[in-house]
Amino acid sequence: TTPVARLVDPHCDVVLVGDSVGMVLHGLPSTLGVTLDMMVMHGQAVRRGLERALMVVDMPFGSYEEGPDQAFRSAARVMAETGCAAVKLEGGEAMAETIRFLAGRGIPVMAHVGLTPQAVNAFGGYRVQG
Repeated sequence: TTPVARLVDPHCDVVLVGDSVGMVLHGLPSTLGVTLDMMVMHGQAVRRGLERALMVVDMPFGSYEEGPDQAFRSAARVMAETGCAAVKLEGGEAMAETIRFLAGRGIPVMAHVGLTPQAVNAFGGYRVQG
């Protein structure tokens, strides 16, 4: 992941270290088995390859859904150990309180609309939302 980061850094303003690393590099059947430790390790590797791009690290399934306190502990760890500029998490309106909590404590949060692979079981497969 460090060599790929070096390749894309001059061309990208933002680099996402996505939980899809579980499927792409580790051969997992979905993103659900990705752990916080895995995201930290991959975030550290990508950080070593970036000089200018803003790095965002995905929060894996189970690392933030329990509530704002769990989300803060997880996000603070990811930021401290990877040097990322922001974290990304899935969820719309249901995550608004958690996102407010994180942002109010200095954790920049990016979200997205579109494919929500962490909800693969809830939606009955991979479906684009948004």
